[in-house]
Amino acid sequence: EAGGQVVGEEFVPLGEDDHEPHLARIRAAKPDVVLITLIGTDSITFNRAFAEAGLAATTLRYAGAMDETVLLGIGPDATENLFCASGYFGCVDSRANDEFQTSYRAMFGAHAPPIGSVGQSNYEGMRFLEAAANRARSLSTGPLSSAARNLVYSGARGTVTIRDGRAEMPIYLAEADGLD
Repeated sequence: EAGGQVVGEEFVPLGEDDHEPHLARIRAAKPDVVLITLIGTDSITFNRAFAEAGLAATTLRYAGAMDETVLLGIGPDATENLFCASGYFGCVDSRANDEFQTSYRAMFGAHAPPIGSVGQSNYEGMRFLEAAANRARSLSTGPLSSAARNLVYSGARGTVTIRDGRAEMPIYLAEADGLD
């Protein structure tokens, strides 16, 4: 509807570390945006290669699965024009996140690894289970499933509301700025 068009699509096997053939096809297609669905180390090596190839200066990158831990791996010199959407970033300024970060540091120390979206999601999963179990007054699957369809609980990203099995929560669009 906005006039955009897909100019290429490529699937990369897990563990791929030679990105030059992919980067050559990206250079030839001259896209405005590259949608990246790589995760973990694969995302790190691709984004480093993308920047080293000079593409970051002219082409936006949008990653659907990236957090601060991946950003640290990519490095500050390879994050130009890099965007990501997520329900949680450690840098979000909120009371809920401040409390979560304070509790995390109190439990694991000042030199604990940075909290990423996967770790936060696991924590939030436990908060969700706690709320569902309290509402169901049971840990049996049937009552838990029923209780979980309509529920409100709090986590690091704030209040999450589940209505008819669908979650309502904030989602953030972030632009990388070095390692932030």
